[in-house]
Amino acid sequence: MSPFEIPYSKTAMADVLDTPLTFDPIEPAFPAGLDPETAERLHDLAMEGRPFAVPELQKFIKRFPTVPCLKNYLAVCLRVQGKDKQAAKANEMLLEAHPDYLFGRVAVATLRVKQGRLDEALALLGPSLRLRDLQPDTRVFHYSEVKSYYHAAGLCHVAAGDLDACQGIINALEQSQGEVPEVMALQHALDDKRRQRLAERMAKAARLRVQVQEPEIPDTDYPASVPAFQHEEEIDWLYNFGYDLPAASIREILALPRASLVADLQVLLDDAIRVGPACYWNDDAAAEDNAFPSARNALHFLAELKATEVTGTVLDFFSQNSELLVMWLGEGSFTDLLYPHVEPCLARVAAWMKQPGLSWLARGGVSEAVMRLAVREPARRAEVVAWFGELLEFFATSPPADNILDTGLVSSLVWNVCDLRAVELLPQIKTLYDLQRVSEFQVGTYDELARDILEPIKTGSVPPVQPIEQYYREQHPRRNPPEILRGGIESLLDREGAATEPVPVSVGRNDPCPCGSGRKFKKCCM
Repeated sequence: MSPFEIPYSKTAMADVLDTPLTFDPIEPAFPAGLDPETAERLHDLAMEGRPFAVPELQKFIKRFPTVPCLKNYLAVCLRVQGKDKQAAKANEMLLEAHPDYLFGRVAVATLRVKQGRLDEALALLGPSLRLRDLQPDTRVFHYSEVKSYYHAAGLCHVAAGDLDACQGIINALEQSQGEVPEVMALQHALDDKRRQRLAERMAKAARLRVQVQEPEIPDTDYPASVPAFQHEEEIDWLYNFGYDLPAASIREILALPRASLVADLQVLLDDAIRVGPACYWNDDAAAEDNAFPSARNALHFLAELKATEVTGTVLDFFSQNSELLVMWLGEGSFTDLLYPHVEPCLARVAAWMKQPGLSWLARGGVSEAVMRLAVREPARRAEVVAWFGELLEFFATSPPADNILDTGLVSSLVWNVCDLRAVELLPQIKTLYDLQRVSEFQVGTYDELARDILEPIKTGSVPPVQPIEQYYREQHPRRNPPEILRGGIESLLDREGAATEPVPVSVGRNDPCPCGSGRKFKKCCM
């Protein structure tokens, strides 16, 4: 479970929805001299917080001391007027005079939560925090009783740290009563607690973080030599096109002899490793989006060809500094580029995962690729679970001085084990939590993970690997062709008011080319 997401308790939601309620008035038995119309008038005065309401209410309280709602109106009126201390005192007196009156119990319980006295709040609301348990003889509750009680119950859940139970109450109140003020107040309390919890987890993660020291990127010039390719024209496309590589070009490249094509793609990756540092320090080039598409293109085609004969070169590419990987591959997921190289030999990638100086970014991608292997091919689940189990045990004993352990990576492994629903690895995960090698900010607490790992895997959580042509098309949707290609040049010349002189166009080198190809100007008509 991501710490940025809060599940909701179906049990808490069911408790609220199971409470019989009515929106119709429930007439109390008023004593002689106090009719419902007068009580309603006093209620309205209290809700409006009128200055003369307090003495008016005090007069009726003195006259009818056995009627609890009048004392409740007084407390409400004082709160509306901003006199919180006096309102709190009025609620305390209400509870003392009428200990079974629901609104009095709820008001004081809410106060006790704010005072940090949760046990006393639970004693007032009932330890189960279910309204029907507190008043089992009540046949039906008014909606105001339900929302007031469960607002206080939700605050108790927040104070106790059970945020999903509070979310369940919020969902139930919204479903049954709409977005009432009590719902918004609970949501604010829940959001505040979430922010507090995230801040605490973030601080703890930073304090306990063990991070691999990656090799520095050397400040160097571009190599003087240029790699030689057997298919120079087609490989040149991979240097100059990104995901806008035309489908016809993709098919033409895939139609090349496999052995020579794979050899050229391997040379291209080697060249990327060779020139990467110089590209990184070239501020003008590195600042452009998709400035260096060649390596990413090569990895896509190698994955499409399932070219496991060059897996060593692919792993060497991912052994680079993580900033170089981001420069080459961008910020998106690259897991499926690794998938064909992970699939045939898990032992090889396990050995690679244990090398010093490798980034969390690269090894996390391999970890996710292995997890996806088991989801896509259930027959290999046992093998994948064993792979994760062996790595978890390795990182439980890996000393930080070896420059292999990274708590960010360990957290990614644990996350992938949860995605795989490998409950048999919970003992190893518990050990890593006890050793403080799992980031609760990244993954959540052990109890949260142990709950989530029991959930069934969601259908479609791991999509199938897309063919390269389809993937490129989805990453770069085709644009409509320019008008000159749709209707011929005559369609422009015949248009009324057509300009007789060409209009100068100012186009930046990184702007879309005015010819309508969809490519950048520098890679097209420039």
